[in-house]
Amino acid sequence: MIKAKKKKILIVSAIAAGAILVPQAILVPVYVNHVNQKNIIVDIKHRSPSKAIINNALGIDPLKASNADNNLEEIKKENPAPVIKPVEPKPKPEPQPEPVDTTPVEPPKEEVKPEENPNPGNDSKTKDGDGTLIVDAETTVTIKGPGGETSTFPIKLKHKVADPRHKFPASDNDIINRIPYINNDAPEVVELTVTEELKNAVAKPVKEYLKNVLFAAGHELWRNKSGKDIKDIDLDNIKLSASAIEMLKKGLVLDYANATINENGELDSFAYSPVNDTYNGTTGRMTRDNTHRRLFGYKTWYVRSPKAIEDGAYDGWTKEDVKKDWTAEFGLSEDDGIEVNKYTNPDPTFTKGNNAIRVVLDAANPKGYAKFLKFIKDTQAKGKVIKSYVFRNMGKNDQNQKFKDILAALPNEIPQLELWFESNNTGAMIALRNKKIDELATYTKGNSLVDEWAINPWSVNGVAYIQDVDYNVSFGYGPNVKPATRITWNALSFDPENFDKNAVDPWHDINRGIRMALVVRNNEPIFQGGFGPGLKPDNHEAGNSYPVGLDVSRIPDIRSLKGFDYSPKGADGNPIPRKLRRLVLYSDTSAYTLSAQEMNESQYHKIMFLDEPENSHEVRLRFNGSQVKDMHLTGNATLDAEGLNNLQTFWKQVGKKVFNEGKKSKIFVDPSNTKLYDQLKSSGYPVEYFSEDNTLKFN
Repeated sequence: MIKAKKKKILIVSAIAAGAILVPQAILVPVYVNHVNQKNIIVDIKHRSPSKAIINNALGIDPLKASNADNNLEEIKKENPAPVIKPVEPKPKPEPQPEPVDTTPVEPPKEEVKPEENPNPGNDSKTKDGDGTLIVDAETTVTIKGPGGETSTFPIKLKHKVADPRHKFPASDNDIINRIPYINNDAPEVVELTVTEELKNAVAKPVKEYLKNVLFAAGHELWRNKSGKDIKDIDLDNIKLSASAIEMLKKGLVLDYANATINENGELDSFAYSPVNDTYNGTTGRMTRDNTHRRLFGYKTWYVRSPKAIEDGAYDGWTKEDVKKDWTAEFGLSEDDGIEVNKYTNPDPTFTKGNNAIRVVLDAANPKGYAKFLKFIKDTQAKGKVIKSYVFRNMGKNDQNQKFKDILAALPNEIPQLELWFESNNTGAMIALRNKKIDELATYTKGNSLVDEWAINPWSVNGVAYIQDVDYNVSFGYGPNVKPATRITWNALSFDPENFDKNAVDPWHDINRGIRMALVVRNNEPIFQGGFGPGLKPDNHEAGNSYPVGLDVSRIPDIRSLKGFDYSPKGADGNPIPRKLRRLVLYSDTSAYTLSAQEMNESQYHKIMFLDEPENSHEVRLRFNGSQVKDMHLTGNATLDAEGLNNLQTFWKQVGKKVFNEGKKSKIFVDPSNTKLYDQLKSSGYPVEYFSEDNTLKFN
């Protein structure tokens, strides 16, 4: 809306095909050349831009939750890298005899310094209060234009050099990543020198974009004839706002596609980008993982599209069908759903994957499934080197399809493994425990974001890299479209072998797995649940997201959270309290059974109580094995204060959708425990004495 005293103008702009589009309406108080230089406000409405940040992929719906790195523009390969002074070597910390050094050390043959990401130089020896090295650097700011073009402008700044990953004690050797992982090694801008020339350079693409919107599009609609003529707007007078300048001092440049003009007629933005890729921790991690961690690597941060994932295609790699060379020797046939492919790439950076053999099993094919265990054993016996195994359609025809024996038969060292789950039954993955797998990828053609996806940390304890760059979103498609997508693991699970009820500490293995996921390897995206890293993912795990669900339904002996350590200690020895949102337990009767004494020790209140508004759509408690609607507290104990808190949290908050008046849910107690009956009755619970007719056994 254009407002000059009582005069109003509405401009609706539509950009021609191929133009860059802005997702937000822009309220534009600007200056004009005529009519006494009065402020006007322009409301520019337009379409949303595509979120397709992946090659040959469908757009990502910005309204849907995902782990995808949206709002990232595709990197142009021809862009020149910033020219920056080389960094003086940082002083090495004094050696420590026991702690595990978690600073990543890639194999020498894989160490490739990306040309587009040189290290900034320094001529300063100052340090800040926490010991982080601050250096002076000269680099360039990358300025993106509305036509897809980019330009650079020289800048000077001070930045903090990223700290190495902190160390964990030697007692964590069994749960640390065997090839230590770094999430964010981007330096942090402390102060950028802002000149008038820099401000003008940064503002230029925004002004050009506005000129295109206001003048070139030619689709203005006027609300009334008394409004100002659009040609009177003088964009040359629009300057950066104070907030945009402050962001620039911090090394963040306003994005023309999210630009606004504030009430003072100054440029601002809803989104800002790092001055260049050197300072972008997200794309830096993705590029580093794609280059060094993948078997079939490539030197960009590009996200592989659903089609590329399904086709087994990688940028720069050639795939050749060589099954005919394996058919006679290993009893393969054209209709068994087994593929044998060879991958080649002339780039010497990727020698580890060049000429690699990849074998694919379609588990929905009964012929291939029946012979694949023998195929694995025979190829190993004859010394055949298979660098990549792919299992597709796991559980498609039968969600209880057995894979544990097949996965257990795989070699103990595997460069790459892909698992495609078509059901949420992932229990077979525990067979991978202690196998040295360089790269693991998990995909589905179902919904990759549902709460039921749960991973046992011990199934990946030997995995150096769990792939987390490929496409990940399942919303926004038609009912008949099932895109290939990587799985978001937002819950942990455990298996019977992780719990020994006769041991001195039955929960030892489980708590080590929890510590692995929530602290020691929490800087890795696989263990950051649905919300990703914090600002310092490698050295401040408390700021990272984590899997908020727990599934112990495969362990019938576990009746509660008794013994679970959800406050594992960080590298500094201080506990990091975590909360559980969702829990899956086992019950073979319609009345969930545990002793009253265990309810006292169940930790439901400590671990699962949430002091926040209820999410009416969230299901926080599930049971596998039966349809539960009641509870049976066994034994002769009564509830102490903590037990009453645990019961209230479990019954009224966590289990609200399981236990409720609509189902006429009851709490049963043993006939001999009159004290517990009276205690629960006086506390307002629907309590009855237990009889054999109260529960139905499920076999």
